[in-house]
Amino acid sequence: MSEKELNRNVKIYPWYRAFSYDFVFLFTISILYLTEVKGFSYSQSLLLDAIFMLTCFALQIPISKVIRKLGRTTCAQLASLCSILFVLIYLLAGNFWWFLFANTLYGLGTAVRNIADIEILSLSLKKLNRKKDFAKIEGRGLFGHYVFEGISAVASGYLYEFVSPYSPIIFTGICSIVLLVLSFILKDPIDEIDAEQELKIEERKNANSPSYKTLLRRPFVFWLVIFAFSFFGIINIHSLMAKVYYQSINTPAYLFGYIFCGFKLLTAIASKYSFKYELKQGVKTLIIFSGIALLSYFICGICYLISPAAILSVIAISIMIALQHIGKSVYRITIRDYITSGVSKNALTKTLNLYSMAESLGYAAVTSFASLIMKISENYGTTNLALVGIIALPLIFSAVMFIRSLIKVYTARCTIIRKD
Repeated sequence: MSEKELNRNVKIYPWYRAFSYDFVFLFTISILYLTEVKGFSYSQSLLLDAIFMLTCFALQIPISKVIRKLGRTTCAQLASLCSILFVLIYLLAGNFWWFLFANTLYGLGTAVRNIADIEILSLSLKKLNRKKDFAKIEGRGLFGHYVFEGISAVASGYLYEFVSPYSPIIFTGICSIVLLVLSFILKDPIDEIDAEQELKIEERKNANSPSYKTLLRRPFVFWLVIFAFSFFGIINIHSLMAKVYYQSINTPAYLFGYIFCGFKLLTAIASKYSFKYELKQGVKTLIIFSGIALLSYFICGICYLISPAAILSVIAISIMIALQHIGKSVYRITIRDYITSGVSKNALTKTLNLYSMAESLGYAAVTSFASLIMKISENYGTTNLALVGIIALPLIFSAVMFIRSLIKVYTARCTIIRKD
């Protein structure tokens, strides 16, 4: 592959990344659209998200082999087509089973992008001898995404309220088409000769890498998986539950945009400065935000049951939802930092796979549970309190055990360094 094509990959990537995360425009008004336009219940709306994440979980390991066989850019193009089909089904279908199929496509596209997109950038930079620029280029893409998502959040509320409930979906479709065009501009950095060398390297790595079963016997990895399952499950459902809450108190659609734009800005700020907090608090960061997550859901549930539309309740619940957004951002950065520094090079890829699978399965399980409770009660407050009840013990216990195993890993490493 020529240097010109590699440089073009790096130049186009931030734009591609800005369009590839979530479904802008649709994200903010998804619950409104599914319940008011398509006539689904809150329970069904939550179940759709569970199906999406279950697909991500099921495809986490096999999809990497497909990407190697078909090529990264080919798979990125197929993922973009999945996005377009997802939008078409959301626009035209009325049957709930079609929406389950659409979210399965969404999960497939996301599973592909989680691997293919990152590899396109990292391998392009590696060939250009610019490996150190990865965080900078990826950061540009994320910054563009957050800005775009904030703008689209405000716009989608107005479009839904004053133009047509279908208009945000149409704009989401336009974004998916732009994403497809950009995916055709990107080129796979690996040619046939490189692919053969890459296969040999991968075979060597697999020979030296421990099995998944062996990894799960290690306390660090085992408690990481349980903690990721518990914490990500409850912290990642916050956006869905927030939409349910604001709709239940009859918040105008155009205000949804401003509210979620504010939450996204807080997430962006937390992402930028979380490392400073983690430097001060260390491993206590995980315990602190686990406690905040549980407490925030508990306060939201109590406030809703007392008086959901009262000014003080709205303020308190909004603050708690904001803390959940911040907590998710800080958690993702902190936990990945501990994984990369606490796991050997040979075991890193498989550990990250186990971690991602635990997150996906945890989110799917918690969302399915919330869907069941919502079906029974149709009550935001009851669902929040039920979530706290079911997740509190495994979350706090796994957080403590994971931190204990993390400290042992660092202690062992320090001992080895001192012996050397």
